[in-house]
Amino acid sequence: LVVLRYLPRDLAGADQDYLLGWTETSITPERLPYDPDPKVKRQRGDDWLQSGRSLFAAGRADEAEQELRSSIDRYMQREGADSAIAAHLTAELAGLLVSRRDSSRYAQAETLLRQVLQVYGDQLGARHWQTANARLYLGMVLTNLRRYGEAQRELLAAEGALTAALGADHYRTLNARKALDLVEQRGGSSQQFCARTVL
Repeated sequence: LVVLRYLPRDLAGADQDYLLGWTETSITPERLPYDPDPKVKRQRGDDWLQSGRSLFAAGRADEAEQELRSSIDRYMQREGADSAIAAHLTAELAGLLVSRRDSSRYAQAETLLRQVLQVYGDQLGARHWQTANARLYLGMVLTNLRRYGEAQRELLAAEGALTAALGADHYRTLNARKALDLVEQRGGSSQQFCARTVL
């Protein structure tokens, strides 16, 4: 990962002072969603850096995984097994495992995401966008595991909840639709698929 930060002469454009370029071809690049609000841009960038995925993006996947696991352990020891912060970091860890493109890690990612869904469901409710987003991730994992029927059920539920919570044009909702399209492409016209409906 090549990262350049510069201060432009026109301070009105200071929110655009990051430039990222990818050099590690074995890693799946990540692109943060665009938002015209400078504060939102910076917050998303800061959240990404703090998640441990910056190490992963730099090609230091083992360090990133270790950092996330250590952070999860710290929060669980401090706040208990139902820590919302630990659940968020666990979701990030699951995403990192999948992003490593190692099929042997998909089952572990599924287990982690089901733990996250238990915590989010209890604390936030099934229709909260964070719960729905975790279901989106789970659906993507199940797609990678070729369990297309289960994947579609999770993704339909995620799409419905994200639409209700964030709107039809929100990038998370659009991600759910893309994931559903992928499932349908891979699964073909199998009878295991139900008609797409918003749950």
